[in-house]
Amino acid sequence: MPREQKQIIRIIFMIPVFATISFLCIHFEEASAYISPINELYEAFAFAAFFQLLYTYVLEETHAQSLSGQTSQLPPIRKTAIQIFQFPAIMFIIFLIEEISEAKGTYCETEIKIYFTRIWRVILRIGSTIIAILGLLRFYKSTKCLTAARKPLHKLMAFKGIVFLNFFQSIVFAFLSSRLSPTNKLTTRDLTAGIPNLLISLEMVIFSILFLKFYAVGEYAKGTETYQGGFMGIKAIAGAANFIAFIGEMVRMAMGKENTEKGGNYETVSLTAGTEYHHGV
Repeated sequence: MPREQKQIIRIIFMIPVFATISFLCIHFEEASAYISPINELYEAFAFAAFFQLLYTYVLEETHAQSLSGQTSQLPPIRKTAIQIFQFPAIMFIIFLIEEISEAKGTYCETEIKIYFTRIWRVILRIGSTIIAILGLLRFYKSTKCLTAARKPLHKLMAFKGIVFLNFFQSIVFAFLSSRLSPTNKLTTRDLTAGIPNLLISLEMVIFSILFLKFYAVGEYAKGTETYQGGFMGIKAIAGAANFIAFIGEMVRMAMGKENTEKGGNYETVSLTAGTEYHHGV
């Protein structure tokens, strides 16, 4: 299922992305404030990929039901798509604001005051995250009878576990950095960048094991389909890494249209609220 696997690659790449960014933050400690926001930006795009994966599960199940003469009803996908895809859009804006304010000295990682950018960035991020999660959970609830066999909730928990742990650690270290005074062995930058990123790097080992369990290749038994991933999966990875195509997919879904595979070709179907999804045999 190339369409599923493209989204899965985007999700599981959180592990190497977070680990690499954390390593760079430790190695280039002076520039860590500019490098670390990439993690949150990638998280937002991975969240969008998870929604697309869940939607693909729904399409495949409704198609399977239609082959047996059943019809299924799609939930209001356009509204949900807008709720979820605003998250990477907002996070990209936050990323730009954070980089600019850090360069101008108006961000301040260790202070939470209204005249510093950080507090407004936190508020905007929390609001955007809540909207996206509520949209995804509503979609999951309305389609769980179609997707239960794929255990999407377990996949979501493994994915969001990284995010919640990272968020919790950032709160703890932000509190510590504002309360503790620097010493000759422990600097403020150690608390804001060094130690947190070291922990993230170590935690990625644990999460990589969880991802192997919940995003197992065993779901995809080899059938009559030909292998399309290229040598060592390079073609599949390159396709998943095509962010221009990824953004195009999100725009089409937010507009109420999406491409679905049928007979090896693609057709555009309308994703209106409550429409019956019925493929002819």
